[in-house]
Amino acid sequence: MINLMKLELQKVKARYYVVGILLIILGLLLFANTSMYASVQDTPKNSYSNILKLVNMAVTECFTVYGAVLVSKIIIGEYVNRSVLIMLAYPIKPKMWMTAKLLLISSFVMIGTFLGNVCCTLFIVFRDYYWNIVNGSFLLKDFKQIVSLTIISMILNGFLVLFPFIIGMAKKSISATIVGSIIMAIFLQIIFTQTKSSLELILSGSIIIFILLVISGIMYATNIKKISATE
Repeated sequence: MINLMKLELQKVKARYYVVGILLIILGLLLFANTSMYASVQDTPKNSYSNILKLVNMAVTECFTVYGAVLVSKIIIGEYVNRSVLIMLAYPIKPKMWMTAKLLLISSFVMIGTFLGNVCCTLFIVFRDYYWNIVNGSFLLKDFKQIVSLTIISMILNGFLVLFPFIIGMAKKSISATIVGSIIMAIFLQIIFTQTKSSLELILSGSIIIFILLVISGIMYATNIKKISATE
């Protein structure tokens, strides 16, 4: 499986997707800067807890859509362009190829989510150190909060790539894949805004992952059978 992922990594020209991650992080830093500036206008100022939660929500949503872009490019695009027939010519089961592609996409998304949270958190801490625009100091409880938020968002995004995969495979459409991820991002925003603590967010995320695994597992097996039937 690792060798298949390496082969797929060479084929998709990973540097373009790494650049995509860096551009998203740059946009998130601008968003974090704007959020902190808005915090100055608030009376009282926003706490680290609120700002970190807001930034983590933005990171999660951005890389949810980013994962759908990868799915549409690496998987769905092959069906639209009929280049998937080349994959069927290799003496390797389509299930192995498809799993390797999804694992590769999940890896990109999880790495991006991790880097996005780390960069934004460091930016906020250093920005507040010089400008004092957040209510209070960055304490151990804030560190624990962002660690828990980062872990759950990484895991959640790693599995959420299955959602645009399912939609894309059902419709064989790149646009449907992207639209599906945007809908999921909006749904995540509702979840984030309704949860008041990291524990609630972890529980909500766990429920989402469980439901997604059950549904996507059935759909994934069905789509793999359709691929195998074309051999």
